[in-house]
Amino acid sequence: MGEGGFRRRLIQAGCLLLVLAILGSIVAVAVFAWRSYRDHQTDAENPAARLEQALEILGGDRLPGGYHAMAAMKMPGILRGVVLSDAPPGENGRIDRFDSGLFLYMESRGKEITLVDLLNMWPGELGLEPGDRLQDGTIHHSGVEIGYRSARGSLIHGHRRLDGVFAELSFQCVEGGRQRAGMWFKTAPVRTAISPMPWVTALLGGPADLSAVERFTGAMDPCGE
Repeated sequence: MGEGGFRRRLIQAGCLLLVLAILGSIVAVAVFAWRSYRDHQTDAENPAARLEQALEILGGDRLPGGYHAMAAMKMPGILRGVVLSDAPPGENGRIDRFDSGLFLYMESRGKEITLVDLLNMWPGELGLEPGDRLQDGTIHHSGVEIGYRSARGSLIHGHRRLDGVFAELSFQCVEGGRQRAGMWFKTAPVRTAISPMPWVTALLGGPADLSAVERFTGAMDPCGE
């Protein structure tokens, strides 16, 4: 290869790295903006407004059964996100917790969305320690293909450690300009005389259960805009 060809390749590689760095910074800035907005959102005490915005972002006319819109945000052209909780709104209209189920969803025009990006959407600190992989698969709804990977895991929420099962979801649309990703987490029931095998209960009907994931995502159509 001549000196000119080597120089061109070097310039091309530098341009590629610059583009990747810009895309990564877009996601980082967007997540920071989300966290700032999340703490000062005007619809924090308006469940109806949150529901309307969450449905617009997720598509469809209903949320998954038993879940409520905790937060929803749109930054036109950059990022859109939704947080769903199985805890109902309090007397002030706010939701600041989840009982046993949590769903995080994000759209971005930047780089691939990571679990850390999704976890950063939660108010305060939320960490995840992945455990054993359980099941991978693909779900087909009209207009969208959803890839998922499920595993055991523990959410670290403040001083609490919540063991359960989670699924990473990747929404593939015909329009390929945006990344769409989600995470569904459910805690494992506590061992009792009625439920002596809590992990069986968690696996059947939770994020590691294909039919449960199909039902959970069946109300969503993020590609249908």
